Amino acid sequence: MLILAELGREVSGYMRRSGSASQNWYLILAILGFVLFWSLIALWDRYRSRYQEFLLSRPKMLFQELCDAHQLSRGDKTLLLNAANSHQLEQPATVFVDPAILQHLSQGKSSEAKAYTKIRKRIFPGLGE
Repeated sequence: MLILAELGREVSGYMRRSGSASQNWYLILAILGFVLFWSLIALWDRYRSRYQEFLLSRPKMLFQELCDAHQLSRGDKTLLLNAANSHQLEQPATVFVDPAILQHLSQGKSSEAKAYTKIRKRIFPGLGE
């Protein structure tokens, strides 16, 4: 804050010495550009933080965002919701964090085991069989 005050004094001294504002148009334009840039960054940050709060407050929305990020089909989404329901998860997005859930379901004898294996490989590509 002290640096900004010193900078303000320097700028005002320069403006007084140079005579008129028309000679300092580039300085005024630079200051206005900086203020505009800072304001846009502040607005973007406020919007981003509100959007994150919105997603986190709605479990299904976060789950949907994660499905979209992994480019999962509607059938894959349904299987993941079934996995979350079968494990009685309060937050369905937990299936994107805990690979053991899909590992357990992909080892079963059900007809969906191969589909769960495919989804597990897509979500957790670094984990082997």
